[in-house]
Amino acid sequence: MRNLVNKNTIKGIDFPIKIISEFKSKKNTVYKGSLKKNNTEKECVIKLYEAKDNNKNNEMFWLDTLYNNGVKVPKLYYKGENSLILEYISGYLLIEEIEKYETEQNFNYYVLCSKIINWFDKFYKTTYSIKGSRYILYDINLRNFIVAGDELYGIDFEDCKEGNYEQDLGRLCAFILTYEPKFTPWKINFAKDIYTLFVDKLKLDVELSKQYLSEELDNIQKRRKICILDRKKDIIMNQW
Repeated sequence: MRNLVNKNTIKGIDFPIKIISEFKSKKNTVYKGSLKKNNTEKECVIKLYEAKDNNKNNEMFWLDTLYNNGVKVPKLYYKGENSLILEYISGYLLIEEIEKYETEQNFNYYVLCSKIINWFDKFYKTTYSIKGSRYILYDINLRNFIVAGDELYGIDFEDCKEGNYEQDLGRLCAFILTYEPKFTPWKINFAKDIYTLFVDKLKLDVELSKQYLSEELDNIQKRRKICILDRKKDIIMNQW
């Protein structure tokens, strides 16, 4: 472990923090760390924001709001000028859990599906009660969720904004389908069941959900420079 330089790296934090490891993140610098205050030491997550400050403010608002309303998210410990220090949630990334199920060819995944759907249901109800309009997570990277025992935690809220719930569903299914190896029979079945359960439980618009799914598959194809065969996309659009 090494000390984090408070004055230069985490402005506004006046107690010792040690870095244990660095997490993979495209947008910011994120560490697993250990903080000591009032003779108590505990693990934490240190998130250093490199984009606009309103990203940090948006995330800070939603972490506090969701935590205080019973949605499973990390507790916000402290805020610095360019950083947030959060509770460390011990568990597995959602993408790791999905990969485990696929490796084992385990089709008995309805408990996992329920965790995902129930988290989003609680998230939508809470954000609607606070804002009076539909808010979505938008950034549906499967690394933004942690499976911890019987619970699912959401951990990234920088991009939370007003929108259609169908867009979250379309993006979620597109991410599931396009993680390597892409469009396997297991992934198609899993994504289809997620899609069906979301539409039924949340009363979502079927055609709008398919439209967002199609758009996100196109976006992923351009962003990652990968080939998504039209026939695979057509089969999904026609059979779901």
